[in-house]
Amino acid sequence: MKTMIKKYFDPEQYKSEEFNQTFRSSCEGWDENSPESILTSMHLMFVRSCRNFVTPTEVQDIADHRTYLMRLFTRLQTSIARTCAYSLYEGDAELINRYTDPIVGRVTDISIHTAEFLNVSLISAWPSAHNQVLKEQIMWNVRKAGFVDNKNLKTVTEITRPLLMNTGVPNYAYEMLIVRATEKEYDLYFEGFDRYYSLRKNVSGFDTIIGRIPLNSTNPHDKLKIKGRMAHLNNLAYDLNATIQFEMGKLYNAPTLSMIAAELKKIGTQFISRDNFHCWAILREWAPKFWSSCPTIDYFSSSYNVSDMSSITTLSYTNRGNIFQKCEEFRFLFFM
Repeated sequence: MKTMIKKYFDPEQYKSEEFNQTFRSSCEGWDENSPESILTSMHLMFVRSCRNFVTPTEVQDIADHRTYLMRLFTRLQTSIARTCAYSLYEGDAELINRYTDPIVGRVTDISIHTAEFLNVSLISAWPSAHNQVLKEQIMWNVRKAGFVDNKNLKTVTEITRPLLMNTGVPNYAYEMLIVRATEKEYDLYFEGFDRYYSLRKNVSGFDTIIGRIPLNSTNPHDKLKIKGRMAHLNNLAYDLNATIQFEMGKLYNAPTLSMIAAELKKIGTQFISRDNFHCWAILREWAPKFWSSCPTIDYFSSSYNVSDMSSITTLSYTNRGNIFQKCEEFRFLFFM
């Protein structure tokens, strides 16, 4: 049908009476290539039969092309219908409308259902599709986890951010943490609200955290609200740093990071809450031997691109060690 329409509109193509008759026959409702027959099949497929939402792993392709597909589908079907109507009824407005109105109505029905179907499915994109996007960029831009620097990881976050913004439900801002996790003398603790944050461990030799917040970039009030939260959390981080520096002298040698986290949470303000930080992580890396120099924790954090202030606060603690203690490096990261 598409080829016939292209020829029908091409002024340089000769249209014999036989072609015109074939074209008009294809427009009739009983022909399998007619708009009515095509839409009947599509209505059965997309509206009456399509009830199971797509899985998170299928969402990315839909997210990339959903707007284009919806517009193309609507324009294509209504264009075919109107072309057929003019060919069949040669300018008779009443008959043309009688032919096209049911088709346009069915296109609208399919479009509304499909849009709702896609929107509900896209909600399920978080966080699986987003983690997959970040994983792919790490695999493509970092050859070996053992040979990585901040420049490599910064490149990954810069490429990933716009991809995340076009994944799943729109109007979200994203922040990221990527930590090299190849050393056996390394550990990570993570706690946060699933709605806002997702941790993936051992992603091609890295641990990753993705955070998100609702943000309409065209709404100044949204940005102002986020800046206000950042200022509040910067003040909270100042108090947390004093607590960490004081308490870690007693806690640094705890067998697990979970034990350290539990003790720190008992002290002072409830810093992980709806009104304060939504997530935090503790990174620890220790020297392999007592006489080894202090290790370096290789990581890169990328804040929400909303303000000059950072949405990720990083606090440090170092136990220098001695001939009986291994040197340990800690990073405490608090996410808005």
